[in-house]
Amino acid sequence: MREIVESHEGGLVTTTCVLAELAALMVSRLGHAEAGRMGELIRRSREVELVHPGLEEEMAAWRLFIERSDKSYSLTDCLSFTVMRRLGLDTALATDDHFRHEGFRVLP
Repeated sequence: MREIVESHEGGLVTTTCVLAELAALMVSRLGHAEAGRMGELIRRSREVELVHPGLEEEMAAWRLFIERSDKSYSLTDCLSFTVMRRLGLDTALATDDHFRHEGFRVLP
């Protein structure tokens, strides 16, 4: 995964919700200091645009989450789909098929 990010040309986009999930995962696996270090790298990076979803996007994501009850999408997945559609993004870096199921291209 690291190789894909490093070889990617152009910027990367993520949301504060994805950052929150990443921080929680890293705290549980690597400890608070490492999670904080990684979070600061992302927040200060010139290559990463950190999107702060608004209430309208959160509500649209919630509606999608409720509508897709047959899927195992997280609310963060649904928020990512909503933000990506608004920004016209078609490719996601993901380790599951959720984005593919929603019609996005997935790396790796």
